[in-house]
Amino acid sequence: MLFRTFRVAAMVVGCLPAASHAQEPAYVASWSDGTTMPADGPLMWIGKELRPELGKTSPLVGNNPLRRLRHAALVRQHYSGGRVELLGGDRVTGRVIEFLTAGTDGPGRPDCLVVEPVMAPDEPLTELPPRLRIPITRIRRVVWEERHPRPYRPNTLVYRDGRQIAFRSLRWLPGEVRLLVEQGTESIAWDDIAEVHLSERDGWEEYADQLAIIAPDAASKLIRIETPSGLRVTTSLERLRVTGDVAKPESQLFLVHPAWSLDRFTIPHRLVSSQTFFAPHEVPLSNLEPSGYAHRAALGEGWRQWRADADVQGDPLVCGEREFAWGFGVHGSSDLQFDLPPYARAFRTFVGLDRAAGDGGCVRARIYFGANLEVGGPLGRPLFETPPIIGSAKPIDSGRLELRPAGGRINRLILSSDALAFDHPPQTDPLDVRDVVDWCEPLVELDPAAVKAAVLKHAASLFVRETRWNVQGTYGEAWRFQTHAYADRSGLVIEALRRPLTVWRNVALPPDAATLVVYGGVPDDRGGTVKAKLLIGGQAQGEGVVATMTERGRPPELRLPIPPTFRGRELRCDVVFQGTTEVLRVDVRALRIVAAN
Repeated sequence: MLFRTFRVAAMVVGCLPAASHAQEPAYVASWSDGTTMPADGPLMWIGKELRPELGKTSPLVGNNPLRRLRHAALVRQHYSGGRVELLGGDRVTGRVIEFLTAGTDGPGRPDCLVVEPVMAPDEPLTELPPRLRIPITRIRRVVWEERHPRPYRPNTLVYRDGRQIAFRSLRWLPGEVRLLVEQGTESIAWDDIAEVHLSERDGWEEYADQLAIIAPDAASKLIRIETPSGLRVTTSLERLRVTGDVAKPESQLFLVHPAWSLDRFTIPHRLVSSQTFFAPHEVPLSNLEPSGYAHRAALGEGWRQWRADADVQGDPLVCGEREFAWGFGVHGSSDLQFDLPPYARAFRTFVGLDRAAGDGGCVRARIYFGANLEVGGPLGRPLFETPPIIGSAKPIDSGRLELRPAGGRINRLILSSDALAFDHPPQTDPLDVRDVVDWCEPLVELDPAAVKAAVLKHAASLFVRETRWNVQGTYGEAWRFQTHAYADRSGLVIEALRRPLTVWRNVALPPDAATLVVYGGVPDDRGGTVKAKLLIGGQAQGEGVVATMTERGRPPELRLPIPPTFRGRELRCDVVFQGTTEVLRVDVRALRIVAAN
């Protein structure tokens, strides 16, 4: 009986004709106040300062800046070639071709997957496609083959035949993974894997950590670029470069360097389907995994799972003839639960029935917020509630909803839809037929000062996490990171706010220690001559001139000898940088103690 019920529901909604709509303009602009309008053309990226212009306006300034510019002709296409989903909401469509183990000599690198990205399914492959090294620690899920959408389940591997296995830990190897499971260990070839879901991490901590890389001052505007294959990349304007003829935007190239890639790569402007902009304190809710979900179906059990950035059927979020950039698709009576940080200050969303519902369907939407709320438990009075929504004529704007998080508790936001199965208005669909609900562009607004504090905390620890050496002094007072654009990449360099600049570490010097090698250099010549002096146990041992960074390849090496009298002892080692001009900046990739040949 259940099978027959599902089939009836699927037939009722599956046979609905697509909503007719007028010819769309070539470009559609959405603004921060929720309004949309046709755009005269693409964004014009002008000058080294990257001042985008839309028509004759500067759309990223003012009280109502541009939220999104969509190229209507570049629609999302089905791509079945696999993808890598990143923590924070980005994704790389393409092929995983290699695993690289962490490098421990030279400047080093973390464990990485190497991916060949695909911008559009019908785009011809180049002879030398770009390859991205993506650290394993930034990856949420790897998909080799997707026959149907699966919810994210941390620490789970899905075989190509549909079997699933939970694991305690996973080790990547070339062409295979090795799992630690209850029964022992198990090795599985990539060719046998459909998906791997990696460990869950705190989404808000990950957001602050990625901001520390792409916008270390928490001030730069963020840009999200999407292509027809579903590839999505978020970076900051300070790490974006646009090349090519301004008069011919279709010839321009976007050079992007997101936080999750060791490499910068190129996206042709002609393949950019949308550009979406956020301030650092504005976070799309679909960047985060719900902490709870419940679906109460009268019909349509096949749609019991929610979808991110698509309606429940996997199509674009279109409500009231407007396509939305991000959000969630659910069916009928359902609740989505999210944990918000104590510095969340406001929330806004649109909600309505997807265009697949046509003039049918009927739901009521509610938004709840409070301490220790939980799906399935008492929710209290809603923060926002709609009247019955009938048909997909127009989405309802919640407006800006002020949030007042409680200190020391888990503050949760719950997006709830009610199919009104037993209380629906006359002449509407019974039960939950055609109740295809879209939560459109849900946006969490954070306290900017708290965001900056969180980013500074992560930035302060970034150098020691990557090199195991400390920078002396308080971040933001004695030193800070600055973004520097090289010809082939964007990177963080250390800028001294107080002189001298010192990096240090307590080191157990091996008996054969001969040299401390500093891998790095001066990013440009603005600092004049920069010297580095080695102190061991507070005693000066030698110094050398720091070379200028080369644009490509291995960074310069500065070798500072370690006298034999210090070998085999645990001592504090300091590397003190001093320049001849007011600007002192260094790009230090690693510091390693090497033995005598």
